[in-house]
Amino acid sequence: MGWNLTLEYALSASAVARGWSGYFVNLLQSSGISAPYWLDNYPINSVFSLSPLSGLVIAVCTVILLRGVKESGRFNLIITCVNVGILLFMIILGTFYVNPENWTPFFPFGVHGVWRGVGTLFFSYIGFDSVSTLAGEVKNPGRDLPLGIIITLVVSTTLYVSFLWC
Repeated sequence: MGWNLTLEYALSASAVARGWSGYFVNLLQSSGISAPYWLDNYPINSVFSLSPLSGLVIAVCTVILLRGVKESGRFNLIITCVNVGILLFMIILGTFYVNPENWTPFFPFGVHGVWRGVGTLFFSYIGFDSVSTLAGEVKNPGRDLPLGIIITLVVSTTLYVSFLWC
């Protein structure tokens, strides 16, 4: 089970790092700064490519984790608060621009779009999985763990639905 979790976290960390590097390059480009092509997409062959920037993101996160549980927990809390703050900002701003005419057709991207949504939910599950693996760390796991998972499910579901509604 430990090796399965290691593989799961390695896959999710690499996917998130690749996403962050893409966001960073897009931020540079939207600011008028021309980022080199190889920074986020160094082609190996016609199918695969590397992202040196993703490796840097993983290295920085590794250094933060090596600093200790308290420091990495604090960093995680800060990043989570920033993410939730950005989502709330986008939801509040987006409510002023809701146009129900855009909801038709209901499946604009067909089955392919549904599978992309399933991929997003897979990464959400990894977060809940990490919550349940920390059962030995809480003071009262019989009460605190189910409560934490249910609150997390309610908050994340509300944010997902609210964001998609906008």
